[in-house]
Amino acid sequence: MNDLQASAPRHPNLKAALRQARSGGAVPSPCVGVCRMDAASGYCLGCWRTLDEIAHWSAASADEQWACWGRIEGRIEGRMDGRAQACPLP
Repeated sequence: MNDLQASAPRHPNLKAALRQARSGGAVPSPCVGVCRMDAASGYCLGCWRTLDEIAHWSAASADEQWACWGRIEGRIEGRMDGRAQACPLP
């Protein structure tokens, strides 16, 4: 098991934010204050975003933020193949 696999069930704040995101409320930030990048995947071990997604978050539209959440959810659930897929930049 690598760091990325081990981190998913251990961040309850990310799970709570994901539940809020799924409920359709205001777009919450995925940041949980655990800022450590996994070199193999390119994802933050706290929020599961790429560096580009993290950098673009505050300038992203709500639709872009929801799309980013969709990618995070897929990463957590293991649907991604491990390659970093960033939010599109304007």
